[in-house]
Amino acid sequence: IRSDLEAEPGALEQLRRGQLRFERWRWLPRTLWRRYRRDPELLRHIERMGRFLRILADASGAETIVETSYNPLRGLLYEDRASGIDVVYLHLVRDGRAFIASERATRTAAGRRWQWLRSTPVVVGRWVAGHVLALILVRRSPRYLRVNYETLVRDPGACLRAISSLIAVDLSDLLDRVQHGEPIRMRHLAAGNRVRLQGELRLTPGSSGLPALGLGERAWFWGMGGWLALLLGYRPGRDPVTGPTPPAPAR
Repeated sequence: IRSDLEAEPGALEQLRRGQLRFERWRWLPRTLWRRYRRDPELLRHIERMGRFLRILADASGAETIVETSYNPLRGLLYEDRASGIDVVYLHLVRDGRAFIASERATRTAAGRRWQWLRSTPVVVGRWVAGHVLALILVRRSPRYLRVNYETLVRDPGACLRAISSLIAVDLSDLLDRVQHGEPIRMRHLAAGNRVRLQGELRLTPGSSGLPALGLGERAWFWGMGGWLALLLGYRPGRDPVTGPTPPAPAR
């Protein structure tokens, strides 16, 4: 992969420089303006993004590449015709209260320098900002599907069939394993380091339960992000998700 990329001298460094220059959230207005103006420097970066994915696909023999970025701005750039790739969006949402508990559990391991990033108000702000940007930037795409993690656990059949329709990939084998409670092998970083190192993942109904939060954590969540939680189908209480399973996406 590196040798293919280096056929263009400095391609990796230019790709990284473009990520820092155009894909950071702080540069959102500037990047959107440059995309509107068809800025040559931005278009070259988008072309490199598409070329990098095509090289990955060729090297792996895969027809589909799953990009697990949390950055909706990057997702918007992939959709630009300059990338030369066919893009679909799967927006996976998990209850922000579970996100608070997860970040709290890793707070002490993060080191003193980064503990502020896992403080409750900052965590809620990150949860809100990421999902709002996704709704603004990529929700308008006809090839978009939003899935609540809790709904996926509760009704994996409906969710996986909708995802299969979205990406045009047969997931029947995966669906069969999930419905029979069989473990799913995890080899990719998309699983996250902790799960990937365990080697497998088993999807069980109890895995969507809400952890206990303190009064202050609940106040921060509903005060800052309650409006978005309600919009995404979450409600107070231990059974947080309301609404039907996701329909098949428009193609």
